[in-house]
Amino acid sequence: MATSEESEAAQRARTIAQLRKLIAAAPAGSSGPVAAPTVGASLSGPPLSAPGAAEPSPGAPRSDGARSQEAPPAPSAHGTPPASEFEQARQVALRRLTVRARSGQELRQDLIRRQVSPQVAEAVVARFTEVGLIDDAAFARQWVADRRAAKSLSAARLRRELSQKGVASPTIDQVLGEISDSETDLAEDLARRRLRTMTGLSHDAVVRRLTSQLGRRGFPPSVVRRAVIAVLDEVPGGDDLGNIVGDE
Repeated sequence: MATSEESEAAQRARTIAQLRKLIAAAPAGSSGPVAAPTVGASLSGPPLSAPGAAEPSPGAPRSDGARSQEAPPAPSAHGTPPASEFEQARQVALRRLTVRARSGQELRQDLIRRQVSPQVAEAVVARFTEVGLIDDAAFARQWVADRRAAKSLSAARLRRELSQKGVASPTIDQVLGEISDSETDLAEDLARRRLRTMTGLSHDAVVRRLTSQLGRRGFPPSVVRRAVIAVLDEVPGGDDLGNIVGDE
């Protein structure tokens, strides 16, 4: 019992001594109450802060070695992180396809020319093909329809253009096999339209110009000959032009 009483007395003495230290550390003129430590509480912990003392900043170490609760990281001054190379290439590809349709090879080469790595360009084209944004057969059909209507191009010329666009030969064969109009009919229609712009020229000059224009559109010589003869036969005085066309 005596030991217990001596322990309580010593604890009270330590508490009183700590209160005196707090009172001595209080700012001059302070009228606020000084919070006393709880009697019986352990005094081995971190020292009590004096009234008015600054609180430690978040994340700063405390005198007892512990850390206060850390503040959340501040947002980046640049906002969202930069897009990956794939995402940047995807955006470029979408913009290019907005201008006009492209074959897979054409888009791939376009991206590489814009400093996209071949691996990323290939990944973008593969993804676009998977979702249907790239379809070489559909591209070839549209190309044939547009060029046929606007320029009256032959199948041979269309084949050459599609090959330059990177469309595979089997796809070209399939698309050109779907053409229903006759090469001869197309050549004759073009010759008639061009003939209307050649008024005042001699028959020889007309033959040479028609032959040259049809040849540039890829029609074979046999088709060119038949088309020019057929069109000039429709014009008075054109019956004797067969030999001239044959000599061109």
